[in-house]
Amino acid sequence: MDEQIKIQMKIISWLLQYPDEGFRQSLPLMETSLSHLPNSSARDKLVQFISYFQATPLLRLQETYTETFDINPSTCLNLTYHLLGDSEKRGKVMAGLQQIYLEAGYETIAGELPDYLPLMLEFLSECPESGGAGRIWSYLAAVEKPAGLLKDSGNPYSLLLDIVGDIVREEGRTTDDGGQKSEIGERKTEDGGQMTGEDKKIRRSEKREQSAEDGRQMTEDGKYN
Repeated sequence: MDEQIKIQMKIISWLLQYPDEGFRQSLPLMETSLSHLPNSSARDKLVQFISYFQATPLLRLQETYTETFDINPSTCLNLTYHLLGDSEKRGKVMAGLQQIYLEAGYETIAGELPDYLPLMLEFLSECPESGGAGRIWSYLAAVEKPAGLLKDSGNPYSLLLDIVGDIVREEGRTTDDGGQKSEIGERKTEDGGQMTGEDKKIRRSEKREQSAEDGRQMTEDGKYN
């Protein structure tokens, strides 16, 4: 995968997380990383979104995020929900995703389901050649549905999902089974359904603390740890 695509995916994985004051402080690093990218439609959209982020009061940003991704299931960031709903099959698929992360030695975000879009983007940016990466690419195609809905409503987050859709089309990666089959057989996850908005807020707060400790952030030269 092209290094520029990796950087774009890493930045988007951060921008799609719940905004708080600590998160806002990481914006200068993102801007520095963007300055290393050549002019493109994706770069322009990222600059536009960051400008929106900087100009909007934090409380309003948080309200918009919750309204966009937590309250409305049709635009949630758990991609297999858009393909399978809250079915038993979805539980098996997520078990397979978790296995992919484990086999790659990738530490997932605490409290998030394995089909959480920011998690999938970060994984592909850090482990693009891992076994099972093709399957994750196939699930990313599900971003088209929420992207279209957000674009129609003029939601600023449509800028980010548009970029993801463009990246998926450019990479053109698919799996033989279309990403629908699970290699885990009859294993199921206990949390295959949707979390409530309040559950997500609590888990994101925990994730913020862990992210600060892990130090998984972009450095000033446009790379990332």
